[in-house]
Amino acid sequence: MARVWTVVSGFLASLLDIVFVWMAWWKAKRPNMFFTKGFGNMESVDAICEKFRRNGVSDNFSDIKFDKVEPFSYSSAKDTPPDGITMYEVVFASPIADVLPEESKEGRALFVVPKSVRVPGVTPTETHATADEQYLGPANNLPKGVVIHMAATGDQWYKMRQNSLANSLAQQGYVSILLMIPYYGKRKPADQKSFFVTTAADYLLCAYGCTVEGVKLLKWVRNAFDSKVPVCVTGLSYGGAMAAMCACYDKQDLALCPCLGSPGPSTLVYGGLSSCVDYKALAEERVLTSRMKARDELLAIYDPQSIAIVMKDANTLAQHGGPRQGVLATVAINAASDHIIPHDMSVEFQELLQRWSTKIECAFVPGGHVSTMKNATQLVIPAIIKAFDLLEAAKAKK
Repeated sequence: MARVWTVVSGFLASLLDIVFVWMAWWKAKRPNMFFTKGFGNMESVDAICEKFRRNGVSDNFSDIKFDKVEPFSYSSAKDTPPDGITMYEVVFASPIADVLPEESKEGRALFVVPKSVRVPGVTPTETHATADEQYLGPANNLPKGVVIHMAATGDQWYKMRQNSLANSLAQQGYVSILLMIPYYGKRKPADQKSFFVTTAADYLLCAYGCTVEGVKLLKWVRNAFDSKVPVCVTGLSYGGAMAAMCACYDKQDLALCPCLGSPGPSTLVYGGLSSCVDYKALAEERVLTSRMKARDELLAIYDPQSIAIVMKDANTLAQHGGPRQGVLATVAINAASDHIIPHDMSVEFQELLQRWSTKIECAFVPGGHVSTMKNATQLVIPAIIKAFDLLEAAKAKK
């Protein structure tokens, strides 16, 4: 009986996806669409791809250095984190600033930190010897782990990830770093409506920006804590795919926890958000006779950008001291009745991770894309902690 109820409740939850897809179709009018300015500057994308495929991330892009660190708070009291948590926003020059629009060149991230923990270079140092020590803790108090959170499609700011994941993780002793990805939030170009990037090229540059900045943040964390603290990269939906991309190009021991991830940018074309793509603009730019031909041309660009190709390139790089020198411990979650990401693409994503990971656990949870995101606190936090446990177990066997 319990199994029947699980299936039924999962099916009912998946209906939220159908409503979401219908609403996306109903609202799909310019400027609330992707690629209203066509394909864009693919030469910039080709240049970044060449850098990735030649030497990966570590040797081809500059490291991240924080130019500004400031305490962060919200104007509304209801968004204030629970007691025992502090927040700091950092600003840095993006390692791929040369190909990003002006507004995206400056990277931003939010640190959500337990007050008992000090993060070198972020949390204050001088207060540890004062009366504030009871709040901040001793200077050498290490977190259980550090989690870098990638953003889902439409998650332009910090609040959603902070409330659903980072606050609870901080209460359990983990530091979270929430990346404001290129083209989102304060990094959104002035001519862009909400999160709808205006060209197909920009969509790829956003993905490569997430990957480079994510890998460089992982390196920053290891340097800051002298590799004494385990690190994890996670994300929901688009963020799950970006987390997997980071794992492909990271060299060291890493926990990975993608939720609702997919194998590449072509998910936008095959999945539930396809109605939000401005195929008319794409067809007009290249003088194509139909929207279907524009769709085919877009897929011809996006299909080769899949994680499968990235893994193949990373394996080639590994022959020259490349990415997979350490342990990769993965816990991956996808939705059993997802109507945003096609089921076969969810399966492909997990199969790719199984090939790439040292140790892995995969699961399809009841429900759809939307319901799983709404249940992130209950589903993803245990998965992140499990990924850390798998990492420690795998390292012990090395």
